[in-house]
Amino acid sequence: LEFRRVLFRSRIRLTGMIGSSGDAAIGRDVGIGTIIDDDDQAPNSLGVGDVQVSAFEVGKVTVQLPVALARPSTETVTVKYTLAPGSGDYSLRATDGGDYGGKVSGTITFAPGRTVAAVSVPIWPKYHGTPATFRVQLSDVTGSGVVLTRANGTGTIYPASG
Repeated sequence: LEFRRVLFRSRIRLTGMIGSSGDAAIGRDVGIGTIIDDDDQAPNSLGVGDVQVSAFEVGKVTVQLPVALARPSTETVTVKYTLAPGSGDYSLRATDGGDYGGKVSGTITFAPGRTVAAVSVPIWPKYHGTPATFRVQLSDVTGSGVVLTRANGTGTIYPASG
């Protein structure tokens, strides 16, 4: 199989030829395909990541759940967030005020050209027990061509030893 590439404007044209080997018969040995460079026209994705932390025995620590755009936008993009206890077994859910704290909801604003932000969550000391989880849920995205592709992030708090 042999390809020849011809580039013009935002399209790449590929021409391929298939050679015969052995007893196989090839009815048509030339094909043409076009790859259109339209990445700048595809929706821009937005999502939140996960974080894991070991709760320290003294004081609190603040964790940052990353929120990111796949590529810079030429306009301001906003997204709302909400903190909530994790899902699943009730004993594994982190509780607001007991395991974590901070602003329960808010809005993140991406200025034009910016791609990374974070939701900051203070974590309180946890001395024993099992790991606990909390969620960050994103919603209500504004910004032309921005699509929410990962709306839920999980924070896992591991107990401090001792």
